[in-house]
Parts: sequence; C-alpha cells; structure tokens
Amino acid sequence: MTRTRLLHRTAAGVALSLSLLGSLLLPCASAEQIYRWKDDQGITHYSSSPPNDRAASQLDLGGDAPGPDSGETARQRLQEEIERANRMTADRRQKAATAEAQQRQAREEARRRVERCGLARQQLGVLIRGGPVFSLDRAGNRNYLDDDDRDRAIERARQEVRDACQGVPATAGQDAAGRAERSLERATRCLELRERLDEVTRPGSRVGQAEAEQIRDAYARLCGKP
Repeated sequence: MTRTRLLHRTAAGVALSLSLLGSLLLPCASAEQIYRWKDDQGITHYSSSPPNDRAASQLDLGGDAPGPDSGETARQRLQEEIERANRMTADRRQKAATAEAQQRQAREEARRRVERCGLARQQLGVLIRGGPVFSLDRAGNRNYLDDDDRDRAIERARQEVRDACQGVPATAGQDAAGRAERSLERATRCLELRERLDEVTRPGSRVGQAEAEQIRDAYARLCGKP
C-alpha cells in the first residue's frame, strides 16, 4: 500500500520521482500497472492509474514474459526512463526560471528607460519655459544658470531626450514626464518650506510661534518630519 500511494502521488510531477521513486517503489507487474502520460505543458508523468482527461500508455514491465530476468529488466528500464524524464523536467524548469528572470529584468530595464525619458523631457521643459532656473549643490545652496549656461544646458537636455526616449512610446514618455514634473514641484515646495522654516526658527526671528508651527506642520504633511 505504501509503495502504491507514493507512486500515485508523483502524478503531480516527475520532479518528485527521483527523490521518492527508488527501485523499491516500483511495483511488480502482477500487483500494479504503471501508466505514462503528459500534462498540458508536455511534462511526462507516471502513475498507478490513468488520468481521466487524457490518453495514457500502459507500461509493460515484462511480468508475463518468459525468462527469469525479464521482469527485473523491465523494471530497471522503467526506472531509467523515470530518471531521464526527471532530468528533462528539471532542465525544463531551470530554463523556465531563467526565462522568467530574463523577462523580469527586461521589464525593469524598460521601466527605467521610460522613467529616464520622462525625466529628460521634464528637465528640457524646465529649461525652455523661461524663468529662473537653478541647481542645488551638496550644501543645498542654489546655483542659478545664466543665459550661456542655460543655452548649453538646453542642448544637453535635447540630446538626452533623443538618447533616453529612443524606442520609448510617446505616451509612456509623456506620462513619465508628468510624474517627474509633479515630483519636482513637490521637491521645490519642500525646499521653499524648509528654507522658510529655517528662517522663522532662527534666533532673533520676529515670526510668532503660531506661524512657525503652521510652517512646520505644512512641511511635515508634504515632506515628512523636518
């Protein structure tokens, strides 16, 4: 009973065969029949009863064939066939896992390309819209671009758009640019609130405590705890 039950449970997949199906688990032909069949993915299975929804072939273990070694030879042949199928299943699963990992990597790379394209579009838009444009140094100080610097920055931004947006659908790039714009607006507002908060909490400030708390609360809601 134990051998039959273990063999039947391997119908879920040949991958369990090598660990569960030893020579002791192969029944004698007179006591049990073994069926071979394939699932929808083309994976070979072995079970003690045929499935109801697909064709299966009954394996001949040679129990009724003449000769003292015919049954043992058939069982050995079946064991080798199971092990081969098990190796093929393991290879197929490894290939499937590799393909899935490659697909995940491709999706991530595509996402990064879209985000890079969106950021490039957004930065170009900032430069060509007019108005003061600045960058921040490591100390958080603003460095404003003069006209010459701005012209050079525009050319670099246009080249970045050409490079970053190659192969990216226009709609996806525009959506990503919108996200980048909203992120920049939030970052700019946080910077303004941070500067204002530093100003009103500086020793000697004439701003009242209530107004300082309002600025602190606004900063916390938008940007997190100061």
